[in-house]
Amino acid sequence: MASLSAQDLPKAASSTDTEVIEVQGHRLGATLPSASLAEPEAGPLLDNGDWLQGLPGLQVDSRVNMAQDTRLVVRGFGATSSFGVRSLRIEQDGIPISSADGQGQLSAVQAGSIDHALLIKGPLAALYGNAAGGVLQLRSSLPEQSGGKVGAMVGQDGQRRINATGNYRDGDNWLSLSGQRLEMDGFRPHSEASRNQWRLAGGSGGLTAFTQQSVEPRLNDPQSETLSQWQTDPDAGNAAAIKFDAHKSVRDRLSGVNYNQGDWHLSGWSGDRKVLQYLTFVGDTSAGGIVDLDRENQGARVEWTPSWQNVNWTLGSEYRRQKDDRQGYANQFGHQGVLRRDETGRIRSLDTYAIADVAGVTAGVRYSHSRFSVDDRFENDDSGSGNFNELAWALGYRHELAPGWTGFASIGEGFETPTLTEMAYSVDGGGFNKDLQSSKHRQAEIGVSTEMGQWHATVTGFYIDSSRELVVVQSDNGRTVYDNGEDSKRKGLEGELVRQFGDWQYRLSGTWLDASFDTGERIPGIAKLDMSQRLSWFFADAQSLALDWHHRSRTAATTDNSVYVPGGNRWDLGWQGGFGPVNLWARVENLADEKLAGAVVVNQSAGRYVEPLPGRQWSLGLDWTF
Repeated sequence: MASLSAQDLPKAASSTDTEVIEVQGHRLGATLPSASLAEPEAGPLLDNGDWLQGLPGLQVDSRVNMAQDTRLVVRGFGATSSFGVRSLRIEQDGIPISSADGQGQLSAVQAGSIDHALLIKGPLAALYGNAAGGVLQLRSSLPEQSGGKVGAMVGQDGQRRINATGNYRDGDNWLSLSGQRLEMDGFRPHSEASRNQWRLAGGSGGLTAFTQQSVEPRLNDPQSETLSQWQTDPDAGNAAAIKFDAHKSVRDRLSGVNYNQGDWHLSGWSGDRKVLQYLTFVGDTSAGGIVDLDRENQGARVEWTPSWQNVNWTLGSEYRRQKDDRQGYANQFGHQGVLRRDETGRIRSLDTYAIADVAGVTAGVRYSHSRFSVDDRFENDDSGSGNFNELAWALGYRHELAPGWTGFASIGEGFETPTLTEMAYSVDGGGFNKDLQSSKHRQAEIGVSTEMGQWHATVTGFYIDSSRELVVVQSDNGRTVYDNGEDSKRKGLEGELVRQFGDWQYRLSGTWLDASFDTGERIPGIAKLDMSQRLSWFFADAQSLALDWHHRSRTAATTDNSVYVPGGNRWDLGWQGGFGPVNLWARVENLADEKLAGAVVVNQSAGRYVEPLPGRQWSLGLDWTF
């Protein structure tokens, strides 16, 4: 897709000769502020969110708990999510990973298959539709020549990974097959986990296609901790996790195809996600302490991108379908009990959009019609349905202020419908929550960027006015109840500086964000200050040494702001070197062995607000390219 040109970080050693898969689409690049990263740095990559750390405007909440997916927060969007990624549309090679209602998980993506990450944010991101507080575009690499790569990693607390890739290339025809197995014992009791992934991709001319699968047979859940537990012994276990055998099993599958012919661009996809999760309560008087979910997703998109009278147009339509079969059972201390929930939720949505780009001005509008329905087959029939008809619009302008200096500004309005997961529970302990409404987000931003010689810098100020914000009313051991809260406002400043000097490179990025409800309380889950910096030294032709620093301020854990989780500083050190076809690397994370929170669990009813990060950890790895 079109994107604002951004400076990629240089690599000490290239893992393979590749080019990035380009997928045509919305022509937003003329005015769209964005941030990008090159392929993941060498490291353990236990969490796909780790290598996204440092993108300005993005708060990565790594739970270091594979049973609980990483949470990504963009300018405050998605901060209260308890089930992975919310309010952020994730795409891989132009195919949505996020479901029709806006839910998504990074865990289904094989990190080794990604060559580039682009984060789109601000008012113009609303033109991507529902839950578009931002758009994370992951782009895979395709082989320039036939060959392959094998790799392995070992690390502290039983970390181990093996991976392999085989490539074929003949002119415009190519094929790539990759696989990976990841295992870890974890730094806390009852946190063992494993993940098996494979991906097959190919293309010929304007046609590209892929199919991939991620299977997590068993992800033990050590559970979050109270503030006192975290500050006293962050490595400690949780008795309830063992008593109820808290764990999750997941299978993710996704297939997609893109076809580009002249001004026409067609995409189609189909996927499913199966989850079996054991929570830490019986649930025999509610919806159950065992969740059995089977989700299906299908969709198609058609776009026409003609140019007429110096105006570049994008006219398109996207159809999406989602089906959730959900059962709930009592958790009899690790054994399946009586049925407590049996329902099927469905979503069908049809979006139509038009975008025009001329002389630095981008204007767009998107209309969305969605129908949500639930067929409840349990005793108390909580069946229901509802329609959401929403309109998103945006206007942006980009102008060269002086040689090497560019200014940009945009305004717009977007929306978020509730997800089926957010509508899953009612305050009274029952099922489908029929009272939730869409939230509205009015945004404005202004900024300046410069790229002069060895300097690259961007500074952006933004303002977001939201109404009917979705908030967590209660979170009880995996059972989370939502409601439309008060109106809220967010104002912030984000920036990035990259400076190359000889064999050295310095990168600084950060976000200051004041996010609060109109009643004065801060929105929970959002840090006021989030900063990262990296100092890299490239030496001996194919070696590099990098020192990373990340700072996060304290974060409110409750809607009434009665509890805050302290912030902290984390230092990491990494080395990698290329020796012919072999690339070696070593990494030490949390050098100072600090007690740090990876994520805040918002409004956790038992007071367990902290998902802790481990102390100092080491890892080693190698890759052999042939």
